[in-house]
Amino acid sequence: MKVQGPSRPEPVAPQKVEQKPFGSRTDRAPSGEQVQVSRRAQALARAREPEAPDRERIERLKAAIRSGEFTIDADRIAITMLKEEM
Repeated sequence: MKVQGPSRPEPVAPQKVEQKPFGSRTDRAPSGEQVQVSRRAQALARAREPEAPDRERIERLKAAIRSGEFTIDADRIAITMLKEEM
């Protein structure tokens, strides 16, 4: 029995690949296809959105600060921060 060395594959000629610019219509889903997103995924997406500021509350706080009625309860803030970390 004669053992030959490793076989060599036939050389492959390079082929030109058509490159399309990034963002062209072909890199998107074809129109007419529909995707359904679960309620849970929708809720997660909404949770990641920045919270809209409560304008009325902001104005009440500004007025309370200007009038000197706004007091800071440092103990309450510290306790709340500790609870959030636990």
